[in-house]
Amino acid sequence: MVADQVGAPTWSRTIAEATAHVLARLLAPQAQPLAGPHVQAASGIYHLTAAGETSWHGFAAAILALHPPALGAAPPRLVPIPASEYPVPTRRPLNSRMDCTKLRARFGVALPDWKVALAQVAQEG
Repeated sequence: MVADQVGAPTWSRTIAEATAHVLARLLAPQAQPLAGPHVQAASGIYHLTAAGETSWHGFAAAILALHPPALGAAPPRLVPIPASEYPVPTRRPLNSRMDCTKLRARFGVALPDWKVALAQVAQEG
């Protein structure tokens, strides 16, 4: 597993809930109508990712830690490798973390750490 590319795994449910929160804020009765300066002030590019960071190797290890092997079974072996050893048609950045400050400041949205969402997924699974 690639161990030198970091990012923040983000659950689709978390993205949907954050998007619903933003829309609710925009459509709230106390908000200005969705026209003119109100919309212009809210327009733009916002980053939305979970808090924290991990590599693909770290993510896989966290998943395996939540799902231990059956009694007597050997745990899967995860071998950390650099991205240069994983063949893909395009190069990916070693750091794909995003700054979500603008989203938090404008809409009060801050996603939980990716480990929190992973635990929720495992609990529901």
